[in-house]
Amino acid sequence: MRLESIKRIAVLGAGTMGPGIAQRYAMSGRSVNLYDISEQALEKAKVMLRTNLDTFVEEELLTAEEADGVFARVSFTADLEAALKDVQYVQETVAEKPAIKTSVFAQVDALLNVGGMYAQGFYYARPIPMMEFEQNHLIRSITGKPEMRPADQKTEGD
Repeated sequence: MRLESIKRIAVLGAGTMGPGIAQRYAMSGRSVNLYDISEQALEKAKVMLRTNLDTFVEEELLTAEEADGVFARVSFTADLEAALKDVQYVQETVAEKPAIKTSVFAQVDALLNVGGMYAQGFYYARPIPMMEFEQNHLIRSITGKPEMRPADQKTEGD
């Protein structure tokens, strides 16, 4: 799959990182489904996205019409099946807890089309053992995508 062919993306997790990642994908012209189990997190993500886009307009980095177009390309849902419908790429940004990540991986595995790609976001030097997960599940293209960890989280050696 070539990057240019990816038109529909799911971002899983509307907490610290998810809304900004969804915004960036939408600004590149892609349709984005932003998923979270929490309706409250989704509402906060909507406000965050609108505020960010309004700032871009105020700073004359986008026109109001462009900002509205970006906002329209992001859908917000608490339904994982709807979030994964017809997507070509999934970016995971859920809480840094192995039990939560493993649960999300299993749910995505059951719902994602076989040709989809899945990127695991992680902050720590010890990502979830994806090779072990891949051996027992259908997800075929998994990549680790290290992110900068939030300032309030420490890792070994900090």
